[in-house]
Amino acid sequence: MLYAYFFLTSMTPPYSALIPLLESEGIIGLIEVISGGVIPGYFLDNFLKALDLLQKIGRENIKLQFDSFHLNCLGYSTGDIIQLMNDNASLIGYVQVAQTPNRTEITSPGGVDYEKLFKHISASPKLSHLTIGLEFKWQSVPDYIQLAGFLDKF
Repeated sequence: MLYAYFFLTSMTPPYSALIPLLESEGIIGLIEVISGGVIPGYFLDNFLKALDLLQKIGRENIKLQFDSFHLNCLGYSTGDIIQLMNDNASLIGYVQVAQTPNRTEITSPGGVDYEKLFKHISASPKLSHLTIGLEFKWQSVPDYIQLAGFLDKF
C-alpha cells in the first residue's frame, strides 16, 4: 500500500483536488492532528476536528495518521489513546509514536505507557494490522539493543 502524507494548512483547494487523484492511483492520503504547542497555528490541532474533517471528506482513501505523541501533548492519557484507537480503528491509516514531552524514544519515561499501548494493539484484531512508525530523537547514545528488546515483546 502506498501512503501520501501532506502537511496541509487547510483542506481547501488545491489540496481537496488531490483526493480524487490519490484515489484513482490507489494511494491512501493521511491527515495528522498536531499539537499547537509543537506547531502553533496548525489548522488540525484537535482530534475531534480531525474526525469531523474525515467525515466531511467521506473518502476511503483519506485516513488519519494517528500520532500518540501529539495526542498526549493535547492531554490524552494512554487509556484515552487506546480508547480513541478502538473507537476509530477504521479511520486510522498509520500510527506514529514518540515519548512526551520531548519526542524521545518510546522506552524513555514520559506521558505514554507504550508497553500498555503496544500490548493492546497487538492483542486487538481490529488494530494489529496497523503499521507503526517510530519518530523520535534519542536522548543520548542510541541503544538499538534495548529498543529491539522492547519491541520484540509485541
